[in-house]
Amino acid sequence: MEKTRKKIKVLIVDDEPGWRDLLSLELSSEDCEVTTASNALAALDLLHRQSFDLLITDIRMPGQLDGADLIQVWHRENPAQKVIFITGYAIEEKIRQVMEQSSILCLKKPFESRELLNAVQTLLAS
Repeated sequence: MEKTRKKIKVLIVDDEPGWRDLLSLELSSEDCEVTTASNALAALDLLHRQSFDLLITDIRMPGQLDGADLIQVWHRENPAQKVIFITGYAIEEKIRQVMEQSSILCLKKPFESRELLNAVQTLLAS
C-alpha cells in the first residue's frame, strides 16, 4: 500500500483575481491544498484560524494593509512562517526590510511557473 503524501497548505493573497486563479491552478496541480484571499485583512483572518505551510502574497494591494504589512504582522507572530511575495514593481525600502527575513523569497511579475515551483521547493526544503 502506498503512503499518502501530505498536501502542502498554501495561502495565496492577491487583489487581482487572474493572478489568484493562475497561482492556485499551478499549485493545485502540484499536490498543494490552496486557499485564496483577495486582500491582506482577509488573509490575516485566515492565518489566525488555519495553519498554512506557505504564504504567497502580492506586495501592493489596496486596503488598510498591503502585502508588506501582512508579512510583517504575520512574521512577528510566526517568525518561522515561509513566505513568497510577488511584485510587479521596483523593490522599495519597506519591501527590502521584509526581504531580510531568511524564510522569505521574492518573485518579480511576470514570472514563469517553473520559477514559482522552484521557490516553493526551496522554501519548504529549508
